[in-house]
Amino acid sequence: MPTKETVANALSQFETIFLGGNYHDENLCTALNIVRNELQEIDKQSNSISSDVKNQLLVVLQSFEINLFRQCLVQIFAEMSSTIVFTFFDTIRFQSMIDLETNPSMSDFYLKISLAWLTNDSTINYLIQQSLPSSNEINIDEQFLNLFCCISARAVFYKTSGSSSLCVSRKMTPTFFESTDATDRLLRAFITYLNGYFIDDRQHSEGVTLILKWLLNMADIYGYIPYFVKTNYPEAILEWMKKTRDCNDKISLETWFLVINIFYNFARHRIGVKALNKLKALDILKEWKNRYFTELPSTDMMKTFEDTVLAYYLLYVLLLEPKEMKRENISSIENVLDHIIERTVQAFNSSQFNCGLYNVTEYLASLAKLGVNDKFLLYFISKDGILDLFIRKFLEFNHSCTRNDNVESTDLNTLICASLYTMFWSISFQSDYSTKLKENNEFIEFVQKISTNESIDENIVAMKRAAKGILFNLDLIQTDLQPIDDTETDDDHVKAMISYAHKDTKLCQTLVSKLEGRVRGDVWVDFIKLKPPYEDDWEEIACAITQCDVVLMLVTENYCTSKSCRREVIHADKRNKRIIPIYQGKEYQPEDWFEIRVGSATFVRFGDSKSDGKVMETLLNLIHATDKRKRSLNKTTSHETPILTNQQQTIAYIVPNPVLSVSSVLPRTQSISSSMMEDFRPQAMSFEPTSDTTPNQTLPTINRKPIEQWTNAELQNFLQLPPTMLDLSSGQAALTYIRLLTNDDSLIDEYETRMRHRGFSREQFANIITSLRSLRSLFNIEETSTLPPNQWTYEEIKCWFRQNLLSDYLFNIFTFSNGDEFLTYATLVTQTPTRMDAEYERLKSLIQNRYNTQDTFALDEYARFVNAMKKLIIRSQSSSSSSISSHTTEEPAQCTIS
Repeated sequence: MPTKETVANALSQFETIFLGGNYHDENLCTALNIVRNELQEIDKQSNSISSDVKNQLLVVLQSFEINLFRQCLVQIFAEMSSTIVFTFFDTIRFQSMIDLETNPSMSDFYLKISLAWLTNDSTINYLIQQSLPSSNEINIDEQFLNLFCCISARAVFYKTSGSSSLCVSRKMTPTFFESTDATDRLLRAFITYLNGYFIDDRQHSEGVTLILKWLLNMADIYGYIPYFVKTNYPEAILEWMKKTRDCNDKISLETWFLVINIFYNFARHRIGVKALNKLKALDILKEWKNRYFTELPSTDMMKTFEDTVLAYYLLYVLLLEPKEMKRENISSIENVLDHIIERTVQAFNSSQFNCGLYNVTEYLASLAKLGVNDKFLLYFISKDGILDLFIRKFLEFNHSCTRNDNVESTDLNTLICASLYTMFWSISFQSDYSTKLKENNEFIEFVQKISTNESIDENIVAMKRAAKGILFNLDLIQTDLQPIDDTETDDDHVKAMISYAHKDTKLCQTLVSKLEGRVRGDVWVDFIKLKPPYEDDWEEIACAITQCDVVLMLVTENYCTSKSCRREVIHADKRNKRIIPIYQGKEYQPEDWFEIRVGSATFVRFGDSKSDGKVMETLLNLIHATDKRKRSLNKTTSHETPILTNQQQTIAYIVPNPVLSVSSVLPRTQSISSSMMEDFRPQAMSFEPTSDTTPNQTLPTINRKPIEQWTNAELQNFLQLPPTMLDLSSGQAALTYIRLLTNDDSLIDEYETRMRHRGFSREQFANIITSLRSLRSLFNIEETSTLPPNQWTYEEIKCWFRQNLLSDYLFNIFTFSNGDEFLTYATLVTQTPTRMDAEYERLKSLIQNRYNTQDTFALDEYARFVNAMKKLIIRSQSSSSSSISSHTTEEPAQCTIS
């Protein structure tokens, strides 16, 4: 049986004798005969010898031939001029380029020859040497390096240009380049060679550019990206970008164009982006841009400059994590979106769906990622023609993918479809556009078809998940499962469901372990109740939400940017589930959409000033508060609507308008102070029943429960608006909505960008805002507890702030847990003018730092705060001990926390 070792030893002996010039040595012929005989034996026994053995021998032979050829050229060119040498290699290079262009099928042959040379020991040794050749120095190794980098890079280009799917496929990795010991050595040796230029400031050579082009073409293939991560390319490139050079020796724009595009390719893969974010790549990228792109280049370099900026933007989006996305300035993101949208349109209009170096799927991936943020999504879909373009392409590529029931027609078509499904899932959350989608029958037909597809392909699975999300948001999917009527259920038995983002699985597992054994009932979480992939079992998750008593939401940046989590929030909110948001860290604030849906729910916050143990006790108390609610519900008849008294009906007000009539009974039982009444008077509303109201003519009535607990139906009854005009899901949403419209700019923006297009006149919009502000001024429903202030609970302190028209900005600064703490604070602050002045500055600074804003805490609010505290101290001092004891067993006022 022929062996690799026998052939290798014989070739080594032959090479030593031949290169030593002993051409007449008998051992020369003996060594060559050994090799010939081994090969002859293989030819005779070909069927009995494995392919692996044959390939191993071929590698040995190729290495021998390359080394021999190299040494021969070194000896031949030793006496020749550099011009002849350079011309010789250029001739071979151009011949190969023409051959590849004429016969693209030769790509495999040229790749094989090139890789054989590049992974050879002599090439690796040359790459890792400590000096680069000067421009006039004849170096055969450098010439071979340039030749084979150029040939192989061009061969890869021709292989991928004929098939976009080869670059984007997640299912199949081409085998013409594989991760082996030899290729890993080559990739690391390239880093050493390039470090000589980027880090050690050595002279630029042609080899630098050709190696970068080789790396770019290889990294353009999705399946190869893990090879580069494995060999530490993310770390290397970031070191190159951090290097500061002298102004007269800056790296060229063409070189940076290649580097940034290699960098971008790494970020396309989840393994690559994970490695880059771990290295804080986004911060380094921004610093690099500020250093190299402060000035526009000359006219002849403008095209390269624009292409490099586009590569920067695409890379920037892929590196953005939810936390950074929330922090980014909207104007910066708009600039990014403008560039990407323009290229997306051009790519859709091209025959190969490309624009520049990038495929349309790459542009769509960036838009889909930014689209999880409502502000960014609304910015680009509101551009003229963009939504219509996406709908047309959605239908076009769905037709292509589903032709002859072949959903997986091509990787490219499927990827485009998957990106568009993801995009429309985000769009379907927007009530402004949901009607248009719902009315497009062809669109709905495709979505419904994909939602039932059973393919296991990861792109189809993603499309199916998005399709279910779209149908749910458009109210076209049946998930309204009613709670099971289990008469044997113990009143003390709580059903809690945990909603979380899968990127926060470890955080959720920690929470579950802390709750284990401490909850009187069941805790439902997908990684315990379901089999992976969890997020695909939407029906199971929807059922769990519907059947539970309370939903715990682990709210983080990942949660607020997850469309699956957003769907769970909507599902819970529509069913009036009791929700407990769980925040991490004292600085975190959720996104606007979450505030609108759940903003006034009672939350807990880990990592704040209180210990985690105390926060956990609070959380357990909130979970078990369901027991009391269930027992109360068992004692009363459901759907019971109280009858309004005449006194309550006098609070009803009518807003006359030829199109819009807002009429309601204000849902509260406490008396209205004169200061609160001021909110109503600018609209000249009547506080008496209208003359044409007869006993049989019923004004819209609302249950006398806290506004935060109003359902969508009760809110619509109050506003007397069709959902298409203003679709607020609950009283919580209405209160949060009006809180977001805190100044003239936000009101103008809301009217001009949204409400005017829905048919609202300015007068109608003013009436609605006034009505909602009036609701907010009547935020709490119960009177302040008759308990003395020193016996107040956290909820009653919150009610006191609201009754005194103090902002949530102010209340959230404090951590009072009971009335004693609050009274002590009030007494200390109001003792002297000096202390009051100092406290104002302290509170103003705290609020500005927490909310990253200016002038949020005005002096007039602080004056109202101090005056109210003085009155509270007087009230506390006048309370008798008998009145204190008579109220100690009363329930605290129920007031939720914003």
